[in-house]
Amino acid sequence: MKQKVRNTLIVGGGFIALEMAESLVSHGINTSLIIRRDQILSNFDKDISLSVQNYIKTKGVQVLDEDIIIDFEADVDCNVTNVITKEQPIPAEFILLALATNTTPNVQLAKRTGIEIGQTKAIHVSLSVFK
Repeated sequence: MKQKVRNTLIVGGGFIALEMAESLVSHGINTSLIIRRDQILSNFDKDISLSVQNYIKTKGVQVLDEDIIIDFEADVDCNVTNVITKEQPIPAEFILLALATNTTPNVQLAKRTGIEIGQTKAIHVSLSVFK
């Protein structure tokens, strides 16, 4: 039996996550967005990111910042019903992973060996080699 999705959790806080949140809310689906950091669009200025974050909250998106997923709960047919986070359980029948462009690189080894780390906290790359 097909069941209508009422609650969705989006994992990530970048452009794709925001586009999906807008679309889901416009279709009347309760939408939550979970992010590890304290703001969405973490590569933007904090004031701009918080302005966008406050705006999407007014549109009905619940933003769970500085939170992580711990576990999933399912019904007897193995359909997801809840997502257990560090802070609280979130009802969700659909989970969207939108993490592709907003990951944090592990640069510990590079730092220990003296490799330069750039503004984005990744290994610095000189574009002069492409000229």
